Amino acid sequence: TRGRGPFIDLGTVLGECIVPDKDYIFSARVRLSRQGGGQPSRCFQMGENCLKLRLQAMDVEDELHFRHLAVDTAESVQYIPDGVWRTIHGNFTFSEREISDNATYNKITFVGPEAGIDI
Repeated sequence: TRGRGPFIDLGTVLGECIVPDKDYIFSARVRLSRQGGGQPSRCFQMGENCLKLRLQAMDVEDELHFRHLAVDTAESVQYIPDGVWRTIHGNFTFSEREISDNATYNKITFVGPEAGIDI
């Protein structure tokens, strides 16, 4: 379903491996598929609901923040059928607020495809 893809829980690595204001590079091989066949994904058909790598963090004021770290753009996926592996990548930094020891619910997750599409 939309927003429920694989994720990385940052709670175990904050302060040890991830520090603010340093460049990070992310790269993953991904593919979209629909179980049992059926209509192709909206990403393939129209360039909509394509994969995004998203950071989400809840700060000490209990405000949930989201930021896209990498986006599988329509230009990069146009005419790539579902079921075909491709690479999504991005370069980014984390702010002090995003990775504070006081923040909770920190994770990086794949979001985007509509219900019925597997990542």
